[in-house]
Amino acid sequence: MIRLYLIRHGESAGNIQKHLGVADDSPLTESGIAQAEAVAERLAGCKIDALFSSPARRALATAGYIARHHRHLICRSDSRLKELDYGRWSGLTFERISRNDPELCRKWLAEPLSFTPPGGENCLDAIARAGSFLCDLWQEHDQSQLPQPSREHGREHSRSVAVVSHGGLLRALITRLLDMPPQLILRLSIAHGSISVINWFGEGNSVIETLNDTRHLPLPGDTDG
Repeated sequence: MIRLYLIRHGESAGNIQKHLGVADDSPLTESGIAQAEAVAERLAGCKIDALFSSPARRALATAGYIARHHRHLICRSDSRLKELDYGRWSGLTFERISRNDPELCRKWLAEPLSFTPPGGENCLDAIARAGSFLCDLWQEHDQSQLPQPSREHGREHSRSVAVVSHGGLLRALITRLLDMPPQLILRLSIAHGSISVINWFGEGNSVIETLNDTRHLPLPGDTDG
């Protein structure tokens, strides 16, 4: 079994300005730093064997706070954990897209799952990318095939892996892990600084423990957190 901690990065300046996609590489805001610190505190007492992150600055910064509490960890950046690629629309706001490409924007709203922005990828592409990452992760961290002496008290030894990524890609990971119909990806809400915990027993066999958990985050305006 692999215990997955799926973490959305803290709020960034681009998030406030509602910029889309991978072109936005803005740093964490003051609120985002507080969220990242809260995530790190929440996970401080948890066993984490590996830490992966999107290469985006806001994700790496969030992962860095987590690593401070787990000195043995080396954060590994993986490009498959990047946010959805909106191609020509990356870095733009929805309002600007609707002004510049009104007809394409209408198609996007009509077919949000399969529509591909100019030069970008669609949700199905992101789910496939998430599946590629998960396949490699399972090959590296699945402990079920270890010899019996490597198991503790007759129980299968589990690994715990933290993954810091973006709202869209985390939805794709969860959709893939739970073998959900792809159209349900649009019904998942993943907040900044949230933690989702999934116990993964292999292909098509996962159990959600928590989804979009934000109980650890400071309240808006809380200067103590």
